[in-house]
Amino acid sequence: NITPGGYVEMQDICLPLKADDGTLTSDHALDKWSRLCLEACEKLERPLDVAKSHKRRMEAAGFVDVVEVVHKWPQNSWAKDPKLKEIGNWTMTNMLEGLQALTVGPFTRGLGWSLEQVEAFLIDVRNDVKNRKLHVYWPM
Repeated sequence: NITPGGYVEMQDICLPLKADDGTLTSDHALDKWSRLCLEACEKLERPLDVAKSHKRRMEAAGFVDVVEVVHKWPQNSWAKDPKLKEIGNWTMTNMLEGLQALTVGPFTRGLGWSLEQVEAFLIDVRNDVKNRKLHVYWPM
């Protein structure tokens, strides 16, 4: 419920994870996790890339002067900028704390994986999350 002249701000994550410098490849568990999350959530009709359509949907709803700004949140502390380094540390902590909870449901229900398969896969994903040589970021 917003009156004319009001202001709305939306913030959302969007997979897949990215690295502009090629440090994240399809061989990395973190890249596989990112893409498998997209696939699983799509199968469950809960897409994780809906942020790509926020601007278009807001304009279709009648909002005007819609501006989209995409920020790059580092996956860990690889960034040189102190603010981005701090965001990266928080992002890494959140990811490590919540990785199992983010993964088990979509992978077991959407992809048919066993809990044991998920747990074994997450070992390598966690290693990638902590790897500062991978310049991974979340498009926000």
